[in-house]
Parts: sequence; structure tokens; C-alpha cells
Amino acid sequence: MRLRAIWGWTLLLACVCGVGGRLGSAFPSPKTWWTKQITRQVYAAGRLTGRQIKYAADAGFRTLVSLYQFEGNVSVGGDQLLSTPASRDVAVRLSEITFEAMPGMMSLVDVIQKFAEIRSHSPTPILVYCRTGRLASFVSLTSMMTAGLLSSDDVMIRGDSLGYNYGSMQHFMAALTTLSARATIMSSVPLVSLPSWQWLWAMKPVFRNWYVMGQFQRSDVSRLRQTGIGTVINCRAGVKMSSLEIPSQEEVNLLNIADFTGKQTTRTYYAGGRQTRRRLRMTRIDPDKPNEFISVNSRRNYEGRNAAEYGDEVGYNETLERIHMRQAGIQYHHTPVSYTTSSSMHVYSRADVSFYLSTWVNAGAGRNVVVHCDTGYRALQVALIGAGRQYGLPSSWAVQRARELGYHFDEETGQPVVKLLRAVLG
Repeated sequence: MRLRAIWGWTLLLACVCGVGGRLGSAFPSPKTWWTKQITRQVYAAGRLTGRQIKYAADAGFRTLVSLYQFEGNVSVGGDQLLSTPASRDVAVRLSEITFEAMPGMMSLVDVIQKFAEIRSHSPTPILVYCRTGRLASFVSLTSMMTAGLLSSDDVMIRGDSLGYNYGSMQHFMAALTTLSARATIMSSVPLVSLPSWQWLWAMKPVFRNWYVMGQFQRSDVSRLRQTGIGTVINCRAGVKMSSLEIPSQEEVNLLNIADFTGKQTTRTYYAGGRQTRRRLRMTRIDPDKPNEFISVNSRRNYEGRNAAEYGDEVGYNETLERIHMRQAGIQYHHTPVSYTTSSSMHVYSRADVSFYLSTWVNAGAGRNVVVHCDTGYRALQVALIGAGRQYGLPSSWAVQRARELGYHFDEETGQPVVKLLRAVLG
């Protein structure tokens, strides 16, 4: 494993990343946690559903680029992977964002050069997508190489850090050799234990058998099993604080509704409840969105519930997810941040870690594990600690690995997560 080389990407990422708005911030948003950060203005993804395109618009993406001409819609649970014409319609007509698609029958070198051209004149942030995110990330990184921002070695190192083995793709290597001035390209070593993880491309590989996600959908659960995930660790709050019996449901993602509204400690319940009609209307992202943005027959231009992500009439309902996991035969652990021992809703305390550590470490013994919360922020703390303890990795690795995955804990005021990782991993 080329750990030292992968860690070196941290400095490079800091140099090429700009400063922007929500999408240019130090952490992913709840609606677009599944994107792979290339820079803070360019992100990669796999083939998108209609909901994901709308989420991208809600989160602030301004340009969508498809590297394929997808033919026909494909059903995935209650949603669909859209054809290229359908994606264009959702993006341009309903979401009002720029949409570009590569014409068919282009060489990979031509695709890279075309994307570099699109990137130079398109509004940012840009989301580029393919089938699994691998080609999208490669094209994004290689276009940066042609602009003199990266070397061919950098492209391979960054591919490793994202969990993509570019070296196994002969046409990738041929294009890289054609476009670089180097005759020899560094070999690529896979970071992960699941060769097929990319078919649930929204997962973010941390190290070997540890992966993180934000809030996945019901339709993803069957693919978790098919991909080889045996255990899910949920870091989100339950319906009630177990020790205090106080309601503690978190927000659920809702189309055309802003995230994180209301007071931090009671945002789901603030002003009568986040999902009351009055508050929903007050927190719309775009009051002028057409009703069809929600669905063809919607009577409103905002979403009031989201059962696909275990939402009820209040917000996210952890009990619904727990029941579904057990029905699916997936080992499930609920390890939320304790409101009584932690100074933050989103950072585990030392007492939390002491209480949960054996659960986390045992979960990773002989199993592939997905840890999740709403954005991956809490989940990554757990995955880094779990992998660090399982494989003897230090806190310096953990902090840099987080940056590579788009979670810049070292940029936070007070650096509470960094302090936690240092205390636990040394």
C-alpha cells in the first residue's frame, strides 16, 4: 500500500482548491455527500437519479456534465437512473442549471480535452458524472494535468486515494501516456477490499474494509448486500435521547427545502416543527420553483416528507432504518453522539469513544463495514478510528485521509475532530 504517496496529495489538494460557497466549504452537504471532491469547484459522481440531479441543484451546483450518452431510464428502487435527454430536462428546465453531455464515439483523449474546454467557460461548481465515478474522476484529474496543475503521478495518486485503480484500465493508461510528457507512469495499487464497491459508487472508501456514506436510501440496501457489506454503523440520533427520553429526530432531506434551519439543538422541532406547512414554505430554497420539480402531479413546489430516506412526519426516523436493516439481514449498530457527554452534536467525546470502541472494532473484524450519518462527518470519525485501531494507523494518517475524501477537519476552528483523533490514535 503506497500510504506515503497518497498522504502527499493533501498538500497538492490545498494548492489547487479554491474558496467558494457551500460547495466550496470544508465539508459535504447533506444532499450531495455522495459526490467525490476533485477540487472545491469540481466534483465527480456515478450515474445520477432524478432526485440526485435535483439535490445537486438544491446544494448549489451550477453545471452538470455527462460523459456518456445514456439511453433509456433504469429503475432503481423508487427512483430512476435517467437517460441523457431526461437528465438534461431535469437539469435545465426544472433545476435551471447548465447541462453538457459528451457526444458519442469520442476517444478518451478527446473527452479529456473537451472537458477541459467545458470547465474553462462553465459556471462553477461543476459536477461531472459517468457510470461509477471512476471515469469522471479520471477525466477531471487528467484535464487538470493538461493545464499544468498536476503531474501524471499526481493523477495516479489521487485515483488511489479515491479508491479507483486507474492502473487496471488499459485505455486510461494509454490516454495518460499520450497526454503527459512522461514515458513511465506510476503503477496504481487498490486501497479497498471490495473489488465491486464502485457499483454502489456513492460509498467513500476509507481503508480496506471501512467505508463511509451519508444518508443512503431504502433502495440502496439491497445493493449494500450485493456489494459485500456485512455491517452498517449508524451515527445519527435516534427518535429520542435514550437516557433522557427527549425527542431527538434529525432533519431529513427534502427537495427545495434548505438544510440546517432553526436553532442547532432543536432545528427539527423549532417553530412548531420543520415539516409543518408554514415552516416548509418559509424555508424553501427557491419559492418560484415549478411544482414539477417535486413530481409530475405535485400540488406544491417543495417536499414535505421523504420516506425513501427513512423520514416520517417529523424528520429522520432511525427506528425505521433499524427495522429495515434487520429485515435485510445486515448487522446493524446504532452509536450516536451522546448529548450528555459531548460539547457538540457532531463530534464524539472521549467518553463516547470509550463506550463504543469495542463495538466499532469488533464490527470491522472479518466484515466489510459502512458507517453513515447525514453527511459523512460523524461517520468518518468512526471509520477513521475503527480502521486506525484495526490496522495500527496514526492520527496523522487519519487527518490526511479525511482531507483526501473531502472532509477538512484541520481547517475547523479549534480542530475538535483532530484533537479527538490524536487522543485516540496517537
